[in-house]
Amino acid sequence: MAVIQRVGSPAKPRKWMSVHEMGDMLGLKKTDRYWLVHKNYFRTETLLGKMRVEIASFEKWYANQDWYHSQSRYRTQEDRKKDAVAEAASLSMPEMARLLDVPRSTVYGILSSKKYAPLLDVIVIAGRRRVTKESFERFLQAQDTYELFNFEYEELELKEKREYENYK
Repeated sequence: MAVIQRVGSPAKPRKWMSVHEMGDMLGLKKTDRYWLVHKNYFRTETLLGKMRVEIASFEKWYANQDWYHSQSRYRTQEDRKKDAVAEAASLSMPEMARLLDVPRSTVYGILSSKKYAPLLDVIVIAGRRRVTKESFERFLQAQDTYELFNFEYEELELKEKREYENYK
């Protein structure tokens, strides 16, 4: 807790924080910050023309909910950077479905099958399941049923440009 010290008075612990500070602690954007405030999850007051959140009521709310919890007390920018690195080394289920050119339900079937599940390493990032790219490549090499969907983007772009020029 930060401490504000006034000249000529002993230091007192802060009782209020701004909505902006509260949002930064939770890693929320402006809309989500004010959504929480207007749901009356914690006590707020307007002080000096700015809406403030009572720190004690925020702490109580934070301790009793589970949606905004992170590995540490508050989610930091460093946590989000670590997640970004892990996301770059993994695939989401929709990405995997696009690469295999199958519906997402088939991907979930692959993940739950006894035959293919041991080949795929599933990690959870920000509450979402992802498959590591390394294990996905291992999966592709170990089986013959599914293969990467080859789609030549460059050829398509050239073909579309030619068709557009002929259309003029």
